[in-house]
Amino acid sequence: MLFLRGLGNLAPGEAVLYSHWITTLTFLEKGIPYEAIQEFTTDQINIILAVILAKQERENEEEARRYR
Repeated sequence: MLFLRGLGNLAPGEAVLYSHWITTLTFLEKGIPYEAIQEFTTDQINIILAVILAKQERENEEEARRYR
């Protein structure tokens, strides 16, 4: 992931802003309306991200099994 290079060189404020927008864009890509995203609590964001990552991991494992 080329866009993540140099991420450690960001100032703390920039890192928070980057994290906010990468999360927002991820949710938008998954079809979650922007208005709903704005209302999410931190706990809800963490749960949704965990579900998205778990689903992606399962899909990757299934794909890997197909190509063995």
